[in-house]
Amino acid sequence: MDDSVLGNGDHIADPGETFNLIFKVRNQGSSDISGQFSVTSPDADMKISVPSVKSGILKFGEITDISIAVTLSKAALSGSFFSVSSTLDCIPYLINKINKEFSFRVGKIRESFEASSFKVFPWINVSSIPWTITGTSSYDGTVSARSGAISNNGTTSLRIRTVFAAADSIKFFYKVSSEANFDFLSFKLNDTEIFKKSGEIPWTKKTVPVPAGLNKMEWIYIKDGTTSEGSDCAWIDMIDFAQSSPVNYIQKDLQVARIVTPIQKDRFGQGTVTVKILNIGKDTLNGFHLAYEVNNHLSTSKQFFSNKVFPFGDSVTVSFRAKTDLSKLGMYDIVTYAFDNNDDWLLNDTLRISINNTEINDSLIVYPNPFSDKLTIYIYSQVADKLHISITNVSGVKVYDVEKDILSGKNFININDFRLIPSVYYLNIRGASINKTVPVVKINK
Repeated sequence: MDDSVLGNGDHIADPGETFNLIFKVRNQGSSDISGQFSVTSPDADMKISVPSVKSGILKFGEITDISIAVTLSKAALSGSFFSVSSTLDCIPYLINKINKEFSFRVGKIRESFEASSFKVFPWINVSSIPWTITGTSSYDGTVSARSGAISNNGTTSLRIRTVFAAADSIKFFYKVSSEANFDFLSFKLNDTEIFKKSGEIPWTKKTVPVPAGLNKMEWIYIKDGTTSEGSDCAWIDMIDFAQSSPVNYIQKDLQVARIVTPIQKDRFGQGTVTVKILNIGKDTLNGFHLAYEVNNHLSTSKQFFSNKVFPFGDSVTVSFRAKTDLSKLGMYDIVTYAFDNNDDWLLNDTLRISINNTEINDSLIVYPNPFSDKLTIYIYSQVADKLHISITNVSGVKVYDVEKDILSGKNFININDFRLIPSVYYLNIRGASINKTVPVVKINK
């Protein structure tokens, strides 16, 4: 199936699309030949533009492509099967007619590797010796996926991550040529081995039930430490990822992997939220959006980070510019999440931690600093006391003055009944056991 000229070029038969069906004819005789090539289909939702064409010269010992244009109805359902019958009439040769039945599926459901690429589906093929597309053996068409040519004690893996709307099953064909009982093709679903095969096994169909939700599928060829037999590899072909349920494939996936506990406090008593991001998708991330919230929207910040993160496990640690006040004693619930990144799997985009701040050791802390409309003064006092609290501007003019009673132990005093223009001020706190001046900065909201 080739939609690079007439369709959208994604190598998928989509509803409403016009594309070419490419029939590959191998002349296994001893001379050139030509004939009439015809295609029919019982499916009303598929229109064959020119159902009969001249084959052209079919050279002996070679494969010739014959192209037939077809159009699918917009009403064609994703996942549905379409069948075609082909006839090659080469009169007056002894074998006048060659007939063969084919089928294909609508939508991104079936992988047959006939595009000779691992790019039609988001395959993760990053072993040191990766799998390849080969024409040496195939179940359907002319190519299949073959395990990498590993040496003793080697492993080569081909995997893909999918999301199923409902429980379904995957069907595929496999072939093995290896040392029996020692070198294996293994198939894992969500890191659980479903089966493994060794020896000489011809093309065999396998059906595996798949649960709803996120699923990782992995084909692995594994060798022991000695001896090689047969072709020493495995092949897979004609994979039907789903039979009835809608299925999506993970191409782009950003994971919020870790929140670095923001217990550090700078001279203004504010914490920096730092996050580790992991790219477990196939696409390079050229920047991403992140946000964080503290104590259910008490503090919120959103930011775009321009960092480049490469596929298959590359990570980056970033810090938000906007700081949050974490200097008060008590619990903080911090939630960090990614947004607007066109991510294919959103359930790993959010991470939360809870922090119990017991790190206040000073007898006096003023926060937040800078402040916009409220200051909090934390005082640990050995005795009950009466404090005189005043604020003066840089010219020495007193702009706020109040007295407060405190108890022995921990005390929190909130000040929000003043109006100041943005500037630097000096907060003085004076009592029987304390006399301290703290520079504070007033900012706009």
